[in-house]
Amino acid sequence: MTGTTGTKPRSGPKVKRQAQATGRRAQFDARVAEWDSRIKAIEAKYEQARAGVSSEVSELLDVLRKSHAEARAQIDKLTASGDAAWERSRAAVEGAFDEVSAAYEAVRRRLR
Repeated sequence: MTGTTGTKPRSGPKVKRQAQATGRRAQFDARVAEWDSRIKAIEAKYEQARAGVSSEVSELLDVLRKSHAEARAQIDKLTASGDAAWERSRAAVEGAFDEVSAAYEAVRRRLR
C-alpha cells in the first residue's frame, strides 16, 4: 500500500526502535515535569516557613535541586545516545529519580 505521495509508509525495525526511544523519552520527560512541579511547591512552602526553619532545610533543598538537575542531565545524555544505551543506562536514570525522591522526602519531613 502506498501513501498519498506514492511512497510506502516508513516501517521496519529502525522506525520501531525510534518510536520506542521517543516513548521512553516522553515518559522520562513527564517524570521530570512532575518533579519540577513538586519542587516548586515545596520551595514555596519553604519560603512561607523560612523564618521558622533551620539552614538545614535550605541545604536539603540545594541537594534536591542538584539531584533533579542530575536526573535531567542523565536523560539528555541518553537521548543523544543510541537505543542500546537507553537499555544499559535505565538503572542509572531510575537511580537518579530515586535520589530526587529521597531528597524531596528529606525536605518535606523537615518542613512539617
